[in-house]
Amino acid sequence: MYQYKITNKNNRELGGLFIFIEESLKEIIEKIPFKDEIGYAGYKSKKWLKNTLNNFGVDGKNTEFLNKNKNEIKKIVEESLNKCEDFFDDVIYIFIFPSSDNFIKEKMGGVNGFTPWKKTILIFINPIENWKESLKNIIIHEIVHTITRYYGANSYTLGESFIHEGIAENFKEDLLKKRASWTEAINKKESIRIFREIRQLLNKENDYKMHNELFFGIGKYPNWTGYTIGYYLVKEYLSKKFRDDRINWKGVFKIKPQEILNNWL
Repeated sequence: MYQYKITNKNNRELGGLFIFIEESLKEIIEKIPFKDEIGYAGYKSKKWLKNTLNNFGVDGKNTEFLNKNKNEIKKIVEESLNKCEDFFDDVIYIFIFPSSDNFIKEKMGGVNGFTPWKKTILIFINPIENWKESLKNIIIHEIVHTITRYYGANSYTLGESFIHEGIAENFKEDLLKKRASWTEAINKKESIRIFREIRQLLNKENDYKMHNELFFGIGKYPNWTGYTIGYYLVKEYLSKKFRDDRINWKGVFKIKPQEILNNWL
């Protein structure tokens, strides 16, 4: 495991970066540090962390790639945190794991991310040629989740998921001037149609089946539909609220999801 402290030009600590190059999941779990603020990478026990790492294909493969590219990974994380430094005050801990998951390689541009708890981001890399661009996108997307407190919830609704994902994607697009492919699953007209089709389910808590259908294409909707709906929902709201294109992101991060949802209800 490689460990780095990420700072800005004024030596303010922005993040702690951990890159795992161990040869097996067992070794990776053994190396996970415990921190009072976040436990074991966002989990109370290593058992629960291990379950998550298993689900994301962490098995010790691609460790050589992470070892070889550790400096480039550090550079991207450093640049991303510095781009966002005005929007958060806490130190954000970022854990980079090697993955052999095919979904990450075939559908996510070689990188996937997850924010399990406050100030904690897990990143999984099963690289393809453009993995660096994917890492930039994922890091900033997940940073927004730590800012908007979209993590570790005991319950969630589809409506909240649309808004939190939409805010993350619109912020990232504003910062990087590039739109992610997973916000282009369908057009805006179709997004509104599906949104109104499921409007009775927006406040239903923990509807995992519908969430998977909408966000991950496990059902009748195209893959990434949920991300696309959230993107258009938030974008339209922002265009009405900030007509001069100067978005007050600190204010946006504090907006209650229902205020944005009402725009299409």
